[in-house]
Amino acid sequence: MKIKTVEKLEDLIDKDLAWRKKELLDIKRLISRKGSNKKLHIRAGFALLSANFEGFIKYAANMYIVFVSCQKIPYCDIKNCFLSIRFQGKFDQCTETERLSVYTSLLDNVQSIQTQHFKVSDEKVIKTESNPSSKVLKEILISIGLEHEPFESKNHFIDYSLLSNRHKVVHGEVTSFEPEDFFETLQEILETMNLLREKIFEAAANKKYLKSPQLNQVG
Repeated sequence: MKIKTVEKLEDLIDKDLAWRKKELLDIKRLISRKGSNKKLHIRAGFALLSANFEGFIKYAANMYIVFVSCQKIPYCDIKNCFLSIRFQGKFDQCTETERLSVYTSLLDNVQSIQTQHFKVSDEKVIKTESNPSSKVLKEILISIGLEHEPFESKNHFIDYSLLSNRHKVVHGEVTSFEPEDFFETLQEILETMNLLREKIFEAAANKKYLKSPQLNQVG
């Protein structure tokens, strides 16, 4: 896949977010409907909300990486987080050995590619470990060069209102959720997804993938 423009990136992410929102709002309507099996629908709602939250943050982050890859930025000009993506496999090798020759090889490789363009062939670089916790979200944000502080107010809702309740459902625990438990969590998670959308669009438009602030003003 190629994503050469900010507009294309926005279109892909907006389409992905749109169907997820529709699915979640459909569940909300089922819960709100008079005479519905609220207990069943709330349990299903938490499972779907967690799945869509995980799916969206993973998809949006990966599409941003593909977009950055299509900008043909030399490694010497791009933020180190993208260099880390390029050498993730080499880093793994370093953790498995104490041989200095392996470390030297890594450093030689880093130096040798500085004028080459950042490029990814895998559209699924970012993974969530099937556990979309606040720590996982923070790691993803750092991995694509975004600040995590704007998301910290959502940590409680992600870890407790969403993730803890999702675990209770998928592990078959008896629950006593009320509609408001789901509605409040849904609102907070949708806000988090919208915030990620906005921050990615802002980063793409302002070239925040570049290492130097001066370069952001070029072109």
